[in-house]
Amino acid sequence: GIVQSLRILAMFDKQFQKLWSVTEVQIHMERKEGLEHIFDEENPESEEISILVTWNDCDMAEYFCQENPGTILEYTVEISPETEIPIKSFQYYKSLNFATITDEDYIDKSSSFSSHPTQKYSTRFDGLVPSTSYMIHISTELDGKTVVQTKHQFKTLHNHGSEAKE
Repeated sequence: GIVQSLRILAMFDKQFQKLWSVTEVQIHMERKEGLEHIFDEENPESEEISILVTWNDCDMAEYFCQENPGTILEYTVEISPETEIPIKSFQYYKSLNFATITDEDYIDKSSSFSSHPTQKYSTRFDGLVPSTSYMIHISTELDGKTVVQTKHQFKTLHNHGSEAKE
């Protein structure tokens, strides 16, 4: 089928793989006091930690969905080790191409996530444990079959800040 062919092409052609990979992936960490970027903060063990994963469409999304209207493109986000809800799925939707709106224009100032750029998609994982390494996998899928998958690794550290890697 078409998905298997695209997957094989993506395995051998890194440029083609990049066209199907989600773009602008960001991982932000939230503590009870508010949101801090995952690279900078100290996390005492008693604190609950949540993360917000944000991203934009792969470069092929709009074109492929326009040319293949019966095909469902979706993104699946998985975290391991598992947290409260370890797998979340998001179906592609066409952007309405509104002018870019800044955070100050529409996000409630009391929201802990208001200080970060807004991507098209976002999901939150709760119940992360300090001093633990986590892996986030984001898959681009057509009709439920994976074309490409990206991985993003990070570690919540105790007393020395946190770091993230791709």
